[in-house]
Amino acid sequence: MEAKELMIGDWLYYRGQFNAFCFRVEQITRKKVGYHAEPNESRIYYIRMSECEPVPINSEILENNGFGRYNLYDIKVQHQWVLWFDKLTRVSLWYRELNEDNGDGMMVRVESPLANLCIKVCYLHQLQHALKLCGIEKEIKIY
Repeated sequence: MEAKELMIGDWLYYRGQFNAFCFRVEQITRKKVGYHAEPNESRIYYIRMSECEPVPINSEILENNGFGRYNLYDIKVQHQWVLWFDKLTRVSLWYRELNEDNGDGMMVRVESPLANLCIKVCYLHQLQHALKLCGIEKEIKIY
């Protein structure tokens, strides 16, 4: 992952030798990202970009951020689809598990008065970027 792929507010994952945790990006340099260890803390801690990993999107994160789940089945092509929908922001996340790519990623359809966007995302920070591109202010939280 490179600094140009990130923005302030993105969620990333750190796995060190003795600890592992998710953190929200507060500052970005060429080789490091800054974060607060505690909410409302003034001190910024830094982690090398090479030690950070993106957070995969999962059902727990989506449910905790207001997305409802609906299962759909396409009879023509015999595929199971999962639709995640947030009524407040009108964001639709379409997910179809494919054997050849192990089901990673989902198609995201974002609708807003400013734009419509359809893009494949695999990680939480990519979803955050898609929402921002469409002018949707939705703070994603990891519980």
